[in-house]
Amino acid sequence: MKRLHVLLSVGLILMGLASCNKKSKPDYTTTVDVFSQTKVYNNDTVHGIVYSAITLASAASVEVQTPDGQTVPLDSYDGSGYSYYLQTPDSEMTSTVPVPGTYTFSVNFSDGMTATETNDLTSEFLYPPHITAAEYQADASSVHLKWDKVANADGYQVKVFSGDTQVYNIAPFAGGTGKDTVELSIPTSYVSNYVPGTLKFEVIALKFETSAYTSIQTISTTDREITIN
Repeated sequence: MKRLHVLLSVGLILMGLASCNKKSKPDYTTTVDVFSQTKVYNNDTVHGIVYSAITLASAASVEVQTPDGQTVPLDSYDGSGYSYYLQTPDSEMTSTVPVPGTYTFSVNFSDGMTATETNDLTSEFLYPPHITAAEYQADASSVHLKWDKVANADGYQVKVFSGDTQVYNIAPFAGGTGKDTVELSIPTSYVSNYVPGTLKFEVIALKFETSAYTSIQTISTTDREITIN
């Protein structure tokens, strides 16, 4: 459940959509996205797929037709009816990138109306970020992170977890120019309710479909556990 929450939050931030509609007349606007995810699992670089659909009117169900003819039903996020999602579990990710092509989302709204939206996926992927430093600096009361820039990435995001609970998030940002690395420090005051203890810091590299930085094309992730005293 943690992974679902993590990536859905990425989609919500980047799409800039609310998950409810207060208009008296239903608004059937639906935003869909399909993107690939790459990470290292059991020492292998593996790939999976993420589906997301966000509606402004309550939906009863959402399913996706893949380019190779499969029908994939999505899960309702927290039963809200406004957000639907599905992600390949880590243990089911493979060495093969997801099938490229057009993915068709079929939305069945709670009042019986329907809608169809599409999103294209390419075979592009990003290699997982190579983290070169991840340490707690007691003298500065902060956690220092440093990683090599990921080729073709448009930006990065950092999330912090206590167990399966996300406790802090740095919204997507560009890695800057003129350097081959990205580094930042996170004050421990931002996670004061969870220290002392061991937290997981996840670095996400992002590539968007267009320069508008809305829909995601592919992401890659690497994490490190850091003990804060």
